[in-house]
Amino acid sequence: MYRPFRRGNYIAVGGREGIVTDIDLRYTTLQTETHRSLIPNAHMFIKAITVLNQPPSLPD
Repeated sequence: MYRPFRRGNYIAVGGREGIVTDIDLRYTTLQTETHRSLIPNAHMFIKAITVLNQPPSLPD
């Protein structure tokens, strides 16, 4: 099966973004400094996924 990202990648999908910390059969877990998001894997098939090399930097 095609795997566009793996653990440790910083991704954005469906209005959420973060570092991929876990991938299981039902959910992909994204972690940021302040929260954790569980994205249903069904969304990974219908939403655009952006794999970033690093988290976006905040303006000074």
